[in-house]
Amino acid sequence: MPVIKNVCDLLMAWGTSKRVDSPEGLGYSSSSAFVKKQNCPSFPPLNDDLHMAVDHIVSDLKGRNAHKHDILCAYYIYQQSDTKIARRISKSRSTVRDLRMSAEAWVEGRLHGLVDFPTVNR
Repeated sequence: MPVIKNVCDLLMAWGTSKRVDSPEGLGYSSSSAFVKKQNCPSFPPLNDDLHMAVDHIVSDLKGRNAHKHDILCAYYIYQQSDTKIARRISKSRSTVRDLRMSAEAWVEGRLHGLVDFPTVNR
């Protein structure tokens, strides 16, 4: 099982738990726990405090820059590629990638001191 080494891994684990815990449009789970587990990447689950901290930081990002928030959620929660996001919002793929990376850096800055992982190497 890989360990969370950077903010991208952390956001992937956060997005996976958001996706698994909150199925779209349903007030209940749409699949068995076994099927859910198969669809999850092999990152360890986040503890409740860290999950809530990431939720809070991403929510703060929405108030600061809703466009970056939407891109971050589309990428990490809904697993859309930069290309698919770019088509949907009529921007270039490189612009979407730059906005996503900027949002990741902002989240990493806000997490500083809460999580010990090395600076993201891109």
